Amino acid sequence: MPYAKSAAFESSKQLTAYAGLATSVRQSGSTDRHGKITKTKGRKRLRTIAIRAVLAMVNGKRTPLMEFYARETREKGYGKALCATARKLLTITYVMLK
Repeated sequence: MPYAKSAAFESSKQLTAYAGLATSVRQSGSTDRHGKITKTKGRKRLRTIAIRAVLAMVNGKRTPLMEFYARETREKGYGKALCATARKLLTITYVMLK
């Protein structure tokens, strides 16, 4: 049976936007402003699964992903670190499945 390629998402950025974990961008002329995540436009269940997966890993083994979470927590705070790590987890998942 030949390999059938599924083209649901062309890139990991599309997957994170689908989940509502991408940052919103407002543009005016040559100015770009990046804001909060686009959770109102995303799939709530996928976003919830990604965030809960990160929460389950928080107190586990030291992995590069958890080191990223710890660094983001120190720099940006708990909530932003949680969303950034969930976005990175979705990107890793996309690359593995691709």
